Amino acid sequence: MGKSKNTYEEELYFMKGHESTEEEYFEVVNNYIRYYARRAKRCKYQYYGFNIIKFIALAAIPIIQMIDVTADRPWIAAMASSICLLVESIMGMWRTREKWIIYRDTYNQLGREQRIYATGSGKYAEKEKRFHKFVMNIEALISDEARKWCEVVREKEKDIHESK
Repeated sequence: MGKSKNTYEEELYFMKGHESTEEEYFEVVNNYIRYYARRAKRCKYQYYGFNIIKFIALAAIPIIQMIDVTADRPWIAAMASSICLLVESIMGMWRTREKWIIYRDTYNQLGREQRIYATGSGKYAEKEKRFHKFVMNIEALISDEARKWCEVVREKEKDIHESK
């Protein structure tokens, strides 16, 4: 019987043993880079898609009222307004813009770190403990992404509590 999807996905981001090679770790880093690129792209499309829907609905309201369609069917303008409210609520709940920015930033930083290491430049110029430094920096970047996301959530919660 084959592996479940979750087991396979988990293996993409973890080492198989404590004594793993540079190549194995590079594969994990490459998987993280692809993950953050995919997540950033999805959040970007969600952000733009939802905003386009919202702008179309907002632009439709005055046009609908101008051509006097709402005299017989007032529900049309109410529906357009409700769509805007729903879209804005979903965007606030999913925080697609914030996620897009955080994921894209992490993707860029991981790629940068990988390129600097591969070329033996900057902080990776000296051979001693080079791989150890690389691992520590990569792990710090991944951890930093989670920390940034927690800060975004805390700020939103703080704003909600202060507005009450």
